[in-house]
Amino acid sequence: MAENDVLRHDAGKERYMVELRNVSKIYHTPKGREIRAVDGVTLLVPKGKIFGVIGSSGAGKSTLIRLINVLERPTSGEVLIDGDDLLALPERELSRKRRSVGMIFQQFNLLESRTVFGNVALPMELAGVPKEERVKRAAKLIARVGLSDRIRQYPESLSGGQKQRVAIARALALSPKVLLSDEATSALDPANTEAILELIRTINRETGITVILITHEMDVVKSICDEVAIISGGKLVEQGPVREIFSRPKTEVAKEFIRTTVTTKLPSDLEEKLRKDPDGAEKAYLRIFFTADSEESPLIHAASEKFGDLFDIISSGIETSSGVKFGSEIISCPAGISAAAVAFLAARHVSSEVLGYV
Repeated sequence: MAENDVLRHDAGKERYMVELRNVSKIYHTPKGREIRAVDGVTLLVPKGKIFGVIGSSGAGKSTLIRLINVLERPTSGEVLIDGDDLLALPERELSRKRRSVGMIFQQFNLLESRTVFGNVALPMELAGVPKEERVKRAAKLIARVGLSDRIRQYPESLSGGQKQRVAIARALALSPKVLLSDEATSALDPANTEAILELIRTINRETGITVILITHEMDVVKSICDEVAIISGGKLVEQGPVREIFSRPKTEVAKEFIRTTVTTKLPSDLEEKLRKDPDGAEKAYLRIFFTADSEESPLIHAASEKFGDLFDIISSGIETSSGVKFGSEIISCPAGISAAAVAFLAARHVSSEVLGYV
């Protein structure tokens, strides 16, 4: 069965709220150079889920999110929201359909000349919602995000976390089916990041709204998402349930993002002594990274059985996401067996890198 046939078959089951089918976005520089910001991406976002899209800076994820609500038109491909092909809609119908997609941004994008109430009510004013209805709904949404005591204040008097709460309430003003979040926690401190993610999770759970969350932080994905897609160089390199990606990452890009969620460090005095040249060194220091796909038997015990009791654990970190354990350790071994140790670990699906020698 062809890919398009599969997609149409799946769409018929009404499982997906957002569908991108082989979508590309190509820009041309003044000198005529072609830039493929998004390159042949097919993305199926299930209804009611929190779906993460992660990538490094310049990977194409911010362009991708603007294609979902057709703030930018793709060069090729199809964009469907709740079964409707947005690219086939006349402009007036497209404008109405966009109301079913709310969006929150990294820098909040609030109007400084309007109060909290005024910012939340604005989308309803523009949509022609009667005044009595929009007053009630705005007040209810502001209470929902915990800012009833700030309803008459202006954005300049709010903290970053409070501004983002206002932005979330505004994004929900027209009762959208989809909430797009473009790096919405990147400008916040850790405490506010956690609070905003918990608020989004609660809204998703209580309303069933589908959330698409763009981020460059795997910690955010680990904290809140049901499924994740990984973007690199404009291409979709890996996607699936968060549990599956964390337990059995298939690409080096995915593995590298997962590594960022685990902190293991050398003691500072040892780090100062570390060098890249193995000549004359006594010990090698390796960082290893393991997932559920790694061999279950204790690694150090297995390595000691093969090479002798020559390994020491310097530091260790274990994390859990969706019930899956994964982690990282820094170990030392004699410099002369470091290459053999790396090969031994690789045979057990354990990634490793030599940090240096002493």
